[in-house]
This record gives sequence, C-alpha cells and structure tokens, in this order.
Amino acid sequence: MDKAIAGKSLFIAGVEALKVEGDLGRGDRFGEIFFLTNNPDVIRGLLPPFFQISAGSLEYSYLLSGKPVVYALEDYHPTDSTDAIKHLSLRIAQLSYFLHLLWYTKDNSAHMEFGYLLADLNTAALGVHRNFRGVLKTNSQGKMDPVTFSREELRQARLFFGKFKQPPCGASPQVMVEALGRWVRADYFVQAARSNADIGVKIANYCTALEGLFSTDNQELSHKLAERIAIFLAESPKRSELYRSIKRAYAIRSKVVHGGRGGPNLLDQAMEVSGLCDDVCRDALLKIYSEPELHDQFINGKAGTDLEEYFLKRLLGE
Repeated sequence: MDKAIAGKSLFIAGVEALKVEGDLGRGDRFGEIFFLTNNPDVIRGLLPPFFQISAGSLEYSYLLSGKPVVYALEDYHPTDSTDAIKHLSLRIAQLSYFLHLLWYTKDNSAHMEFGYLLADLNTAALGVHRNFRGVLKTNSQGKMDPVTFSREELRQARLFFGKFKQPPCGASPQVMVEALGRWVRADYFVQAARSNADIGVKIANYCTALEGLFSTDNQELSHKLAERIAIFLAESPKRSELYRSIKRAYAIRSKVVHGGRGGPNLLDQAMEVSGLCDDVCRDALLKIYSEPELHDQFINGKAGTDLEEYFLKRLLGE
C-alpha cells in the first residue's frame, strides 16, 4: 500500500453491467473525491491485507477482476459503527446517482451492489463496513446486459454529476409537498422505470415521467400529451410518427394500470415501445437542460410561461 494513502479512509465499490474502453489507470475523477478505474493494480495498491480477511476472498477477487471500480480516499474517521454506516450510505447514494447519469448518454443497466468503507487503511481497528444498494437497474428491455462506454461518454456523465441537481441522499423526497420542478420529478419516474424489470411497468413509469413534464390537466390526456411531445421533439415530417408512437405507449400503459390483458404479440410490441419511451424521455430531459430559456418552466420550479399558452403557440406556429 502506498504510504501517501496510509491513515486515510477508503470507500470502494464494484460496478456491474458496465464496460469501459481502454485502461483508466489511476482513474477518471468525478465530483470532488470519486475515481472510476478498471486497473487491477491500482485497486490492489489501495486494499490493505486485512480487507481480504474481512470481506472474503470472493469479494476481494471480484474487485481485482478488471471490472470498473469506484473508490474515494478521504481524511474521515467514524466515531462509531453508526456514523460509519451513515457515511457509507451517503457515498453509495452518490455513486448510484452518478451511475444513473450514465443513462443520459445511452440506455444501460449499470448498477452497484455492495459498497465498502475501510475506516483506516493503517489498521483494521476501526473496522471494514459494508452496505448494500437494494435497487438494481435494468435497461429499457428489462435486461442487465453490459454496455461499453468510451472515456468521452464517461466524461459526459462526470460533467453532469457536477451540474445536475442531486436528490437528497439518504432521504425519500416527498414530491407532493416539496417545491420540485417538472424536470426533477420526471427524472424520479425515469429512475423508477429503470428500477423495474417488468416492461409494462417500465412503460407506465416512462409515461408518468412524460406527464410530469408536459401535462397540465386530465382532459384528453393521451392525445394532448402525444401532440405536445411530437411538437416539442420532432420536426414536421416526423411528428405524426412520434405522435402515434406515444399513443401506442399509452394504450399499453392503460392495460397495465387498469388490469387489461393483451394478445400473444403484446410483449414484443411492448419491448419496442419501451425502447422508444426510453429515448423520448432522454431526448426531452436533455433538450430542456440544454436550453436555458426552458429552465424556469421545467427545472427551477418557477411559474415561467404558462405551459398551455406555450404549446398553443407552438401548435399554431406563432
């Protein structure tokens, strides 16, 4: 172990269903303290001998297998086990949010399971603490297939991690009472979609995310929502196609929510629709984020321009 890190605490966790092009060496940094690496020698240099005894040979070998690993070195020492677990839970929540931000680059199922906190790399006296992230992500097809990211694609997620409004760590947001903008609410429902492997439930959550962005009432909901999404995202020749696709998504959502049953080909149709919904949610959220004139209406939680008036003008070409 490098003498420069002796005495520090170490947070470390492996990442599933993610591949990275090339050798990341010491690691690509995100946030103030986190590094993502796939270099076993770097990880081996971080882990003291007592980690293998505490965590077990299987977990030690897993972290050295060449899969992506996230770590953070800090001048932090817990006062007791409760303090250590609280700190570990915070780091796990932050890492999980970073992995969610990979979705803004492309569909994937990257997730973590176990995270470890070594309270002092000098000694095992302060303990090795472990906690588990119970929510596993799946891609738009309900699978956990590994997806390869280039370093440039990882860089995009690293930039987002420093800019996006992060959810409260260790707490459950109460969207009914908190002043959350449409963008943040929609992002929560996208995370809910990605946390469920059932394709029908995924589509229902994707639709709810889009409702959170674009709906203002319950009248002619599916028609109005499909119309607004088409106007917002597509150029004229492609708007009718996108409109019909969103209507298909709502037809499946209706079956899921209201207890309907479909024919033998419904699952294949739903898989296609789920992929489209995933793309539409990503495109809409990124468009809003990248255009500052839309922030007051969708992100900042301010009144902004009335959404009904905004889409009426878009519809009429004003």
